[in-house]
Amino acid sequence: MQSKTSLIALCSLLDDPDESVYHRVKHELIHSELNNVEVKLKDLRYDESLSRRAVKRIDEVIDCIYFKTLSETIQCKAEANELGLQEGLSWFIKFRYKDYSTEVLDREIRDYAAPIWLEVSEKFTGLEKVNMINSFLFHRGKIAIKKLDACLPGSFFVNDLLINGKANELSITALYLLICQYLELPVDCVKVKSKYFIGYRNLPALAKSPGFGEFMFYINPGNNGLILGGDEVEWHFDHKGYEISPVSDYSPFIASLFRELALSYERSNNHVKKSQCEELASILG
Repeated sequence: MQSKTSLIALCSLLDDPDESVYHRVKHELIHSELNNVEVKLKDLRYDESLSRRAVKRIDEVIDCIYFKTLSETIQCKAEANELGLQEGLSWFIKFRYKDYSTEVLDREIRDYAAPIWLEVSEKFTGLEKVNMINSFLFHRGKIAIKKLDACLPGSFFVNDLLINGKANELSITALYLLICQYLELPVDCVKVKSKYFIGYRNLPALAKSPGFGEFMFYINPGNNGLILGGDEVEWHFDHKGYEISPVSDYSPFIASLFRELALSYERSNNHVKKSQCEELASILG
């Protein structure tokens, strides 16, 4: 298929009642070498001569082409082992909101966290700064993890969370980390088994020797920002044989978001989205 004319000819077959014809045409359109085929399909869908079935199928093809492009981009990032939190989250959000970007996420976080920045003083201790964040998020911001909402797709996306205040453990951890990064706080995302926490670095101790005692305290965003003492937490996990692993590549974190989102779509019987989320999670590891 090398021209717009052949594209129109293929699209005319989308109205064929034979499902096997539709699937063959769909495959050819998705893997077409024609430039900007997605854009051309978007233009064609408004052709008044097309039936409702053809328009519906064009929309399905557009979604498949978009997913193919998204998965290829994420694949490149995953192979480079260089996926940062903000970029990873923006790609996660683009799964649902196609026109979203890292720049938009950066602007939204800056706007949201600006009041905290105005109130936080350099004279504050790390603990006081974290308490300020907790007050802003869970009291003034009224962000909450409610059992009925936590499994819904809208609770997974940070951009939705900024608006509706509905979160789950992963999305609130992501937002908390973004705010800490904006405030330039010395924190790391840390993973213990399948759970993610935030460690507040003990910079004087780190300057001497990294290792045990490297974090002053830990924050559990999924429990209203609960603060846990560094030494006792590390002793507890060490005693249990659990390893505390600081996160540098956020691919596994974003993969966790996709896996949990897949379960959410499964509950609503959206098997296409479930399968896509599982595929993206598999790419990210």
